[in-house]
Amino acid sequence: MVQSSKKLLVVVSLMPGNGATGVETHFNLIIEHAAKSGMQVQLVTPHNTNWLLRKFPNGIGRLLKKLNVEYAMLWEKMIASQRLRSELKSLIAKHQDHEIIFYAQCPSSAAAALAMKKVTPCRVVAVCHFNISEANELVAKNLAVKGGRLWQQATRIERETLPAVDQLIFVSKFMSDIVNKRLALQHSQPLIIHNFPAMPQAVAKQYKNIAGDIIAIGTLEDRKNQNYLLQVLAACKLQGKTYQLTLVGDGPDCEKLEQLADALNITKQVNFLGFIKNASPLIAKHRLLVHASQMESFGIVVIEAFSYGRPVIAAAVGGIPEVITEGFDGLFWNLDDVKSGAETLISLLENPMLLQQMSYQAGQTFQQKFHPDFLASKWLKALKGVAL
Repeated sequence: MVQSSKKLLVVVSLMPGNGATGVETHFNLIIEHAAKSGMQVQLVTPHNTNWLLRKFPNGIGRLLKKLNVEYAMLWEKMIASQRLRSELKSLIAKHQDHEIIFYAQCPSSAAAALAMKKVTPCRVVAVCHFNISEANELVAKNLAVKGGRLWQQATRIERETLPAVDQLIFVSKFMSDIVNKRLALQHSQPLIIHNFPAMPQAVAKQYKNIAGDIIAIGTLEDRKNQNYLLQVLAACKLQGKTYQLTLVGDGPDCEKLEQLADALNITKQVNFLGFIKNASPLIAKHRLLVHASQMESFGIVVIEAFSYGRPVIAAAVGGIPEVITEGFDGLFWNLDDVKSGAETLISLLENPMLLQQMSYQAGQTFQQKFHPDFLASKWLKALKGVAL
């Protein structure tokens, strides 16, 4: 790599950066802290390309979606990859006197960054955000079928790129174990650095009147499993305990969940807020956060709850047990047992002393383990190749 006093951190992603996904939250925070540390930093995505050059390929993508979703995804990924490579080459040409560090947010963006090694000496770092694998996520979202062309492509890109990067970072030991077992990675030591949230913020004025007992934040989709929360709420009601749930998010299951709430006769107990950008401050307006996801590589929303001093009830899946200490700053519930889930929720909400104690411990967990001042520096050192 070119040794230069000028370092440029280039975050590479297929996502535009202005959405509310956990991936975008992550890399925007990395960009913010890198800039604060004095590093030059730039985000490169396929969306950087001039809109006129994007218009025709995007039109083809929309047409393909009407015919075959999998072929549409293959087309979009091919176009996105070409755009990324073009944008990265342009960036290199403008910064020939810089030492460049590419930070890729997925296997496809890692492949584009690795291609730049043929153009200039550079460092490529990648992070694993996905649950199990990118191919697995595509199947879970009904965008691909196992063994199909899109699944095969995602599997191939992962197998070729992740072992080839200069540094691979995992946000949980759970993901490190799964990926290392599947790919037999040759990296000498898996690097695990937990994710971190933004510092707590005040609730936006238009949401100051929003409040309730429990809150859940996430895309309304099968994997996030919000139907379990509604069933637990109904089970609590049968036991004479009526709680108010705030559901933040939008997605394909929205109408289905509204119909379920009506069928369970709990419509008045559920506030469907829809999508809200930067929704985490709403957590402070509730007594605790509930999470029913069937799989999470880490679960950044859990840490966001801790930052507001709120405990969490979630399933012990994926990387979540690395975040929550049961009985200390949260509780685990069984997603296959609605009745026991209701009992778990009641046991915490009806015990003010326990709730207060767990709320305090949740805040302490954030301060001691997941505070940005502590974790951001670890991330920046890892990106630079500095020993932690």
